[in-house]
Amino acid sequence: QRPYRLQRDSRGALEDAIVGVEPARPSTVADPRWRKVLRGDLDTIVLKALRKNPRERYATVNAFAEDIERHLAGRPVLARPDSRWYRVSRFVARNKLGVGAAAAVMLAVLGGAGVALWQANLALAEAKRAEEVKDFISSILSDANEFSGGKALSVIDLLKQARLRIDTTFESRPDLRVELLNVVATSLL
Repeated sequence: QRPYRLQRDSRGALEDAIVGVEPARPSTVADPRWRKVLRGDLDTIVLKALRKNPRERYATVNAFAEDIERHLAGRPVLARPDSRWYRVSRFVARNKLGVGAAAAVMLAVLGGAGVALWQANLALAEAKRAEEVKDFISSILSDANEFSGGKALSVIDLLKQARLRIDTTFESRPDLRVELLNVVATSLL
């Protein structure tokens, strides 16, 4: 496709189009099966070569050829404004296997760290729970002297006292309350 659509077929019409009309992007006027290939860097290279202001065009044919070679090698072209995202996208396009492997390793590391953090939280919760049970049992044994009035309590009396205190002490922790009540009930049998 030619870059300009002429109203009439003459040299004057071509000059008018070159001076006054902006050329369409090659990807918009090309055959539909070529549009995706032309979109992006090739559009930019061709439009830079067709700029109205000579200072905005490629300085030499070698500069034009170098940009085409850069595009074919998957490197950033100089006709495009420099941005991190563009450079990263070109790097990823050139190194798909390496970037994919690095991303897979990163996901595995993050997944492993997430699982380790979850397990650590579970371990801390269990440690807290064990500490609560230990403190409760210690309090039952240490308070036995106060309730007994100096005489020795039987194991059954101690378990009955524990049963009464479980409901009040662990009212906000039904899971722990049920477990301790099961232990007391089993011991009373």
